[in-house]
Amino acid sequence: MSSGEQQIHKKFYRYLRPFDWHQDQHTKDVRLASSAFKDSKGYSVDADGSRSNEDCVNTLFQRMKSGDPNEGIISFESQEVSTCKVDVIEKPEDDNPYHCIFVNDKSVDKKDYKLSTRSKAKCLQNIHQIEKTT
Repeated sequence: MSSGEQQIHKKFYRYLRPFDWHQDQHTKDVRLASSAFKDSKGYSVDADGSRSNEDCVNTLFQRMKSGDPNEGIISFESQEVSTCKVDVIEKPEDDNPYHCIFVNDKSVDKKDYKLSTRSKAKCLQNIHQIEKTT
């Protein structure tokens, strides 16, 4: 991705830490904790950047993995993200040109970036797809 160039992305990916997951005691289904969809500093994701799904998942997982059980990658289709009324800000980093942040409102000051409203977190929880788990 070129800096200063706004791209149209098809999909966004998020690494989840082990404590973002829990297993339902009755059904044994693995579910995501509500904390997996909130972040007071902006919800950090990687954009697809015209890469394949496999490349996006594997690159993010290799960069973020800690070796703990229950790590994973989830994804969101960009069209569905827009229905959640979430703004996307491209924030490339030196080691990650695909880095973006989901925020409540991109017109606010940087210090106020956050994604913590219950309705937006619930919306993201309803549209995510699990790409990889350990």
